[in-house]
Amino acid sequence: MASKKAKRPASILALQSRLPQPFEWPPLERKRQRLVNRIAREFERHDDFPCATLLYQTTTQPPSRERQARMLIKQGYIDDASRIIAAMLDAPHDEEEYDVACRIAKQKPLREHARLVPTNSVNPAIVDSETLTLPLEHRVEWDVAAYYRCRGWQVWYSENSLLNALFGLFFGIFCFYPSVAPL
Repeated sequence: MASKKAKRPASILALQSRLPQPFEWPPLERKRQRLVNRIAREFERHDDFPCATLLYQTTTQPPSRERQARMLIKQGYIDDASRIIAAMLDAPHDEEEYDVACRIAKQKPLREHARLVPTNSVNPAIVDSETLTLPLEHRVEWDVAAYYRCRGWQVWYSENSLLNALFGLFFGIFCFYPSVAPL
């Protein structure tokens, strides 16, 4: 970080040879991949697309696929970029990556690849939803609770009572025991 602030990009680019091998512990591996993405981004900023691409290909953390697609579009390799974007649309890492893929797929160079443009803005693989059609004999909340109770779920209906109870507890403690109040 100090090299970036001091405007010494050569120091940042020299870190490529010192990168550790992938770790088996997921939290540490995520940090390593974030570092790799940051170094690859510096290569990209200096128009060294081959080195940036090699580094991005070693990570699965976003925005590695997004950056690869954007570099390919910038270089005019639309078919290669469309393959990466299609992979992002089919199996996104998270919802944000899916949204980015939707935006990139709608850009002018990729419009001729109509198969890429998603028909909906929400990824069905990420959003798990269920639509219920219930006879509304009682309040909606009670009918939904009864529906899930019949299917073996354990249901608690609290609406505002939980928040009101917590507020009452908090208010009571600090009104009657002011010495407990946080500073």
